[in-house]
Amino acid sequence: MLKKLGLFLGVALFFGLVIFQLTKFKLIAAGDISWFLNPSFLDRRFVWSKINHGYYYPVNDWLPLGAFYAFFQWLGLDLVVIENLYWLFLYLGSFFSFYYLASKLFPRYHWSINFFASFFYVLNPFRIVTSFQDRFWPISVFWPLVFVFYYQLLKTEKLKYVFLIALVSLGLAGPSLNPPAISVVPLSLLLYLLVVSLTRRLTLKKLFVFFKLHLFLLVLVGLFNFWWIPTFISSTFSLAGAASEATPFRPMKIGFFFDHLRLIGQWGWYGGHY
Repeated sequence: MLKKLGLFLGVALFFGLVIFQLTKFKLIAAGDISWFLNPSFLDRRFVWSKINHGYYYPVNDWLPLGAFYAFFQWLGLDLVVIENLYWLFLYLGSFFSFYYLASKLFPRYHWSINFFASFFYVLNPFRIVTSFQDRFWPISVFWPLVFVFYYQLLKTEKLKYVFLIALVSLGLAGPSLNPPAISVVPLSLLLYLLVVSLTRRLTLKKLFVFFKLHLFLLVLVGLFNFWWIPTFISSTFSLAGAASEATPFRPMKIGFFFDHLRLIGQWGWYGGHY
């Protein structure tokens, strides 16, 4: 057992160091992210930040991004190192969370099968060919944990899994700014609930238990995430109204002058660094 654990940790560490080396200690291009190079310096009590000429900075990014930067900056690490650590967290976090999911769903499989399945989960083609997606990648870290706890909840009906799901949902606060991206989480749970409903012989008593569990789950997740939900809803409506009144930008037709300059700058950056 100790040999397998040592081999597993050794390969995982090697995998992490390879990813860490690939980053080459370079800051991510600003055009590939929706947050600042140092997201911990902002006061997120304000939905609309006056920094960067009124740039919209949502409170959702407290977790996991802001807390990650704030903690390691408190330890005195350089911003470039923190950013590389965040990349490493997104890779290794995805790997270990999916391995945990696979080991719980398929306990009879040999550990090496789950290991390589987790490896390909992290280095899937979508992730390899696209640029850094700060709204997608945290989902790959926390979604497997949400799903496996939901799987255990329906299997055992223990309330501790409700609390675990609510706790892990905090890591999905930042990705929730992109509703289509975060929709994969509730849709996968809904699909699994449908499978359970069709494959099990659920009595009326069991259906009532499921109803109470899901009601408690929705309330608890809402309470855990109440610190960002109201501001997200209000800011979404306000930004939607402002966007509807703005002049649309069409690269080959009309648009604001600074939009054309920004597009040219983006081409220049990609031409020199991609």
